[in-house]
Amino acid sequence: MNTALLCRAGLSLLLACGLAHAEPTVEECWRRADAVESMAQRLAADDPVRLEAEHLLREGRGEGGSGEIEECLDYVDAALDALNPPAGEKLVHP
Repeated sequence: MNTALLCRAGLSLLLACGLAHAEPTVEECWRRADAVESMAQRLAADDPVRLEAEHLLREGRGEGGSGEIEECLDYVDAALDALNPPAGEKLVHP
């Protein structure tokens, strides 16, 4: 099995376990963002995928800071998707 898929599955499971309560909190979003950010930091500082993921995480943290928790989580999920695109897809940058 693909190592990236295993990593994503493991991270998804860990993150899902943290979402056991009914309403997510901003702290939870930031914890998830920190976990995804640590994945992004494994890439070169100028890697376009890392830059995209970091941008999405900044946006997410901004939303979370404004009380928009669901939007924060959406950005974190998008950052995770940027780091782990589906097989055969590549992130395209203009």
